[in-house]
Amino acid sequence: MLEEKCHSLGYILKSHGVKGELKVKTNFDISEDICQEWESVFFRIDGMLIPFFVEYILIQGSRDLLIKFEDIDEETPRYKGVQLFIEKSLLSTVSTDSNLALCVGYSVFNNHTMVGKVSEVLEYPGQQMFELKTKENKSLLIPANPVWVEKIDNEQQQIKMHLPEGLLEIND
Repeated sequence: MLEEKCHSLGYILKSHGVKGELKVKTNFDISEDICQEWESVFFRIDGMLIPFFVEYILIQGSRDLLIKFEDIDEETPRYKGVQLFIEKSLLSTVSTDSNLALCVGYSVFNNHTMVGKVSEVLEYPGQQMFELKTKENKSLLIPANPVWVEKIDNEQQQIKMHLPEGLLEIND
């Protein structure tokens, strides 16, 4: 599977029990209706995305899952820290308005001018921040303030914002 067709789901925290279940921390809120259709999840191993087929998923919190995969039948620490991916098409019912972590890779525009691409969505107490990579490969931090976000276009993978004057210069 090509990484462009996938979205980062999260990572494996640890194995759980002796049946091969894996404790997963997700990058965004998960509900039962979202993960019902997941037949497989991709593990990034040696730079490649490898599919592992799901037996069952137990939700243990808004961002915590317990997943049992086929062919993993014993406690195994070797998957600890492995990054997981899911096909973007399986996340179409998830709202990017409430799960900004799904906006990684989106282009951010301020008044019709491209500022950069979202490389990460950071969680801070009281607010979320977009970390952007500019054309010059510089990093910018912009508050993901809903007042400044005019529109999130999932088809075009764009975020249109109206930022306060001078905000972009703070990062210089």
